[in-house]
Amino acid sequence: MAFHRSLAVLLASMSIVRYGAQAQKVEQVDPVQKLRDDGIVVARAAGAYPSAKVVEYVARNAKPMTVVQPGDRSLESLTGHQVIERACGSVQPGYETLVVEANPSRKVNFDVRLGTEADRIVWPACLYATISSPLQSFTAAEGDSQTELAQRFTGFGKFIPNRLKELFGAVGKLQAGERVSLSVLTAPTFLKPLNDLKTFNSGLSNLGDVVSESPKEGGAIIGPTEESCNGLALVPVPSEESPGILVPSSWGDVRNVYPFAATVVVAAYRWTLGHRMPVRTNVAVVDNGFWGVPCATDDCPGHDLNGAIEFAEPFPKAFFPTEDYNGDIGPKLANEIAPINYLNGLVAGPVDAVSGHGTHVTGLIAGGPLLYPAGRAIFGPSGDSWLKIVVGNIAPGGLTFAKDADERLFLILSKAALASELQVVNLSLALSESRSIFIKGVVRSPSWAGTLFVAAAGNDKKPLEEVREYPALMGGVISSNLVTVASVDSDGTLSHFSNYSVDSVDLAAPGCKIKSWLTLEDAPQAVSGTSQAAPLVTFAAAAMHSLWPNATPTQLKNRLGYSGALLKAAGDREKLVSAARLDIVQALLLRDDVVVARNPDRVLLGRVSKIEGLTCLAGSSPTWDNVKSFKQNDGTRLYSTVGGSARNCEAKLAENLGGNPNIIYVNVRGVFDSGDFNVASGTIKFPAADLVEFVRAELPY
Repeated sequence: MAFHRSLAVLLASMSIVRYGAQAQKVEQVDPVQKLRDDGIVVARAAGAYPSAKVVEYVARNAKPMTVVQPGDRSLESLTGHQVIERACGSVQPGYETLVVEANPSRKVNFDVRLGTEADRIVWPACLYATISSPLQSFTAAEGDSQTELAQRFTGFGKFIPNRLKELFGAVGKLQAGERVSLSVLTAPTFLKPLNDLKTFNSGLSNLGDVVSESPKEGGAIIGPTEESCNGLALVPVPSEESPGILVPSSWGDVRNVYPFAATVVVAAYRWTLGHRMPVRTNVAVVDNGFWGVPCATDDCPGHDLNGAIEFAEPFPKAFFPTEDYNGDIGPKLANEIAPINYLNGLVAGPVDAVSGHGTHVTGLIAGGPLLYPAGRAIFGPSGDSWLKIVVGNIAPGGLTFAKDADERLFLILSKAALASELQVVNLSLALSESRSIFIKGVVRSPSWAGTLFVAAAGNDKKPLEEVREYPALMGGVISSNLVTVASVDSDGTLSHFSNYSVDSVDLAAPGCKIKSWLTLEDAPQAVSGTSQAAPLVTFAAAAMHSLWPNATPTQLKNRLGYSGALLKAAGDREKLVSAARLDIVQALLLRDDVVVARNPDRVLLGRVSKIEGLTCLAGSSPTWDNVKSFKQNDGTRLYSTVGGSARNCEAKLAENLGGNPNIIYVNVRGVFDSGDFNVASGTIKFPAADLVEFVRAELPY
């Protein structure tokens, strides 16, 4: 594992470039080293709301913030106070006076809309801190203490009773499930000192309640792997009428298309949607930035006539809620890390599978090249989309990031959640156990109770209990709102490189030689890794949410598991909680019981009144109301939900009941035929021995 991670870091340092003194000179640099070279410090108000002296010192001795790009009009509708709250978390003591001082030639009115003055105002630097936010109310988990929470949310982690009393109102032990409120929330902030670092840090330390240091490596993006895998997909031959478009005619063909049968995914989505309207679904991808916007020599990234960032296919503007992020595609980290890598002083020289990792992942969340261009219609009409992608950049163009990355993850999600009420978050991060306290708090926080987190399992070829990397180790039976994803090859076996765990890894998804874009201009490139498997699950979860907006994260997580296809190898099935691999088609058929039968082979959509004779071979069997699916393909498993949790067991289906054949009755409203779902009606019955698979509906017709 150490060698693999070192190699990844080396690749990152080789692939990230930035402009030197002259435009022709290109300098290779590691992203963490770049922050050091640029003289950036990481500062945080620790355990206390910034005093007026701290606010003034930071504003006068650090480079002002770039709140908006020149010409961007997205701030015109905001007041000065609203801009300050977005950038600094709150209007801190004395900061308004400092803004006025920094803008002597214009009158700044903080209580009215900024209008055309928005991109002309100088906003002095500040530390991120707030004293009145809904994000400060938490539910304590097992093992939490006041000291640990103080460290997580304010950067102060010492047992000093008076300080803890200031933060929590009283000093005492916490019980699991107890509601906890803090008086202050702070986050690490990147600052560019105007004087030398030693002088700046000395001045900060003299003020007290502020900590600062140079950026240090503290984790990694789970990047691509060079390990071999079986990426030779078994696919049907394109038809003469539709050359280049794979149209599976049988359910077996659908299952064999790798990574997924795009035409059937589109058909399943449209069948479930019917005449209804999909619901906006917000997805945050926390990775190493984005190269998917136009870039010209004299305009990089490109801007339109209004000064806003331009977009182009295959990443249209409709996918990004720019109105929520001052014209950008996601929140900035204290103005030193932007979501678009072109704004971080980086240029493509050329972009590879490491530096383009975040772009590759973003493309897969939008369905990848298989849905481009025809299949993109499922996201909505041209110029609109129910899918809204928020990009959070935690390691610009590289794999390593600063050691306060989990706090920065919280800051990214805080800003994103305030703007767009996140429903799904894609994480390809590897944090050590010592750095996991914050991500644990994020996933367990009521503030993200409506959010499903999707994490890559990692590429170390080991059980997660041995690797002990987070957030992957928090999936499976550990967290009800986090899905950890392994990789499966095109032959249906777990990828050789994939991590696994029967307790922490929920399911597998295609992760071998998966094509997506690295930049706007380049053709799709094949990349392997669990970081390619995770965004396919994120895509499926987002599509489900657009059809099923009232679903809880737990319901979405359960559906991903019990709608999946059983892994072919018995040994692989014992390595994952669900024993299954992602089946996007069955996941999307939310309004119908899906029944796969043989003699003859057929797929029926409709309602099954009840299946008798379903039992677990060991332990108690679920009642029919709790049965979610039953599978006899590549094994025999019965899936159920009791108390909201997903469970599966080795099972059997009785062929006879009371001496008579066990018959299954299906009230049919549709059938799968020639690659599409077609309307049908009537009641079909067949022997239970011919049932291959059953997946229960979640929504009414």
